[in-house]
Amino acid sequence: MSTHPMFSKPHYAAQTLGDQLTGLEGLVDVAAAFPDLPSGVLYVSYVYPDRVMVQLHALAEVEAWRTALDVAADQVCIDQRGYDVSLEFTVSRSGGEFLVWATQAVASLAVSECMPN
Repeated sequence: MSTHPMFSKPHYAAQTLGDQLTGLEGLVDVAAAFPDLPSGVLYVSYVYPDRVMVQLHALAEVEAWRTALDVAADQVCIDQRGYDVSLEFTVSRSGGEFLVWATQAVASLAVSECMPN
């Protein structure tokens, strides 16, 4: 009896923990080089094993990461939806890619600008 394709295990880029090593090593490299950066929610997915996603608590923390990782200010995406403002950037580092962002409620800031990479 064969298994219906809908119920078979999906194919992801990472099948093992070792497949996620590039993202994990990149995270260790950044932590060693910049131990005083604000902490955040850190995520290395089996879908994108070379990408480290860093969700920070406050917009100012995004600026600290941007400065440390030497990302130009014009590479930061700024978006506002209602009272929520988000800052986000991506950068390649240590063989992987970092996606760093935060969303914060701000009373009256009217900004919506995304800079192309």
